[in-house]
Amino acid sequence: MPRLSRHRAAKACRPVLLAVAVVGLAAATGRADDPAAEALQRAEASQQQRIDLIRRLEPTVVSIFRVDSRNNELSPGSGSGVIISSDGYALTNFHVTQKTQTLRVGLPGGKVLKAHLCGVDRTGDIALIKIDADEPLPCAEMGSSGELVVGQWVVALGNPFMLATDFRPTVSLGVVSGLHRYLEGGGLFHKDLIYADAIQIDAALNPGNSGGPLFNLRGQLVGINGRIAPRRVRGMAVRRVNAGIGFAVPVDSIKMFLDEMKAGREVDRGYLGLDEVVPHDGGLLVKRIGEGTPAEIFGIELGDVVLTVDGAAVRDAGQMRNLLRRLPAGRRLNVELRRGHVTLTRSVQLAGIQSVAALRKAEIEAAGLFSRSLFREGRPDDEDDENDDDEGDDEDSDDAPPPQKDNGNPGDTPSPDAPPNGNEQPQDSNPGDGAPAPNGPDSDGQSQGEP
Repeated sequence: MPRLSRHRAAKACRPVLLAVAVVGLAAATGRADDPAAEALQRAEASQQQRIDLIRRLEPTVVSIFRVDSRNNELSPGSGSGVIISSDGYALTNFHVTQKTQTLRVGLPGGKVLKAHLCGVDRTGDIALIKIDADEPLPCAEMGSSGELVVGQWVVALGNPFMLATDFRPTVSLGVVSGLHRYLEGGGLFHKDLIYADAIQIDAALNPGNSGGPLFNLRGQLVGINGRIAPRRVRGMAVRRVNAGIGFAVPVDSIKMFLDEMKAGREVDRGYLGLDEVVPHDGGLLVKRIGEGTPAEIFGIELGDVVLTVDGAAVRDAGQMRNLLRRLPAGRRLNVELRRGHVTLTRSVQLAGIQSVAALRKAEIEAAGLFSRSLFREGRPDDEDDENDDDEGDDEDSDDAPPPQKDNGNPGDTPSPDAPPNGNEQPQDSNPGDGAPAPNGPDSDGQSQGEP
């Protein structure tokens, strides 16, 4: 075999050396022509972005405890919250704070500060608190829940079961499972808490998560987590833990009431008085109107077909309830309706659902028909409802409601726009008030029923 000259040999080796160099460079930079390697690189980059996002959000999330005014000790049960301004305003659920004026807030890292209740949206299950801090606090950016779409990734943060004694929040990742959910109240606790236009998520929520933030992947606050669909096993107690169905109050609804809550007020949500409507001929046929309600006062009649509310077409009762409940009491709006062959517009001023419920309670009391089981805010800790085998369905979700005791009016079904009267069937559980306070007695996980 003839021998190659040095020049020709070097020339022949150039393609091989070039190929080796290219492969080596690709391996070093992770840019080999390998789909699996490229996919791994993208996944790792996405993971790092998520880790950086959580690190940025963690300092804005707090744990919240009520203080027993009788002994100045932390009450058993706790919830979560999120700081929304550097001067210490934070959002949480009303069922976490209730009307307790004196609170304690645990910051990530273990520091505990005093806080006090500013204002509440009792119907919407939102409370605004003010943390007493000597320096500016990290705060979350408010986003828009109106931009959410089903299937979008979201992040829920909070302190379930008070697992983090240093108050560093637990993180759960999920997707938006549904939008514009409407959840009536029920049960013996907080019967008038109504979740209107709620965000349904599959991110894990458990006792202690109540009041914690729901973020989009841009790190913007889009909701306040507050309710779960409890897991139920026949013949056993309701397990108030994550079942893959959770609900958050949309931040766009909260924004409408924020200024009033900062002013120290208890806000109320809108009530029209169309107590029974059914779909009919492109609108909603009015079958029952509450006596003395705005619907009656401003000229809506039985047999009218409601076409639009505040400019939005209505086709089912749930849609109308969502429209009304996210508006404040006292708001003026137009209701377009059809009466016979004539189309009319009525300008109405919404009443408050809390004030209407209080009025109905007072009327029942005055008539001598008052039953403590109908309107009480709570019950003794030793009262057991776990063995009742009542079944029921929530029209807006596929969960079965927790068992309940007989309210004294088992046949009463709430109407689409009816205010809470204490007789509603319980449908969900909230994930708050189930975690023990730090160094405090353990809670039995009993959650507070909601309307």
